[in-house]
Amino acid sequence: KLIAGKAVGSACVAVVVRGTKGGKPDTWMIWSTLDHQETFRAQGFNALSYPVGAPMAMAAVMMDRGEITRTGVYPPEVLEPGPFLKRLSEFGIPLQEQRLG
Repeated sequence: KLIAGKAVGSACVAVVVRGTKGGKPDTWMIWSTLDHQETFRAQGFNALSYPVGAPMAMAAVMMDRGEITRTGVYPPEVLEPGPFLKRLSEFGIPLQEQRLG
């Protein structure tokens, strides 16, 4: 945490999703870009560490609210992504998306 407030610039986390929709190939890119200084002022962490921990805290809140009802130990990939992705902005992680083809 000692260096967290000293980082400058931005960090971007991106994922490219390939699959089929309506029987046709489809590709999307989803990403989030956070400014180190803005994220530190708002959350107390830099733009690399905050998006690592915040989704875990968000999942705990969703479990407490009954929005995630699955029990046991499992990877996050087994969850329905829509509700989870929609909540990220509430935790200061805005998403952008673009269809690549």
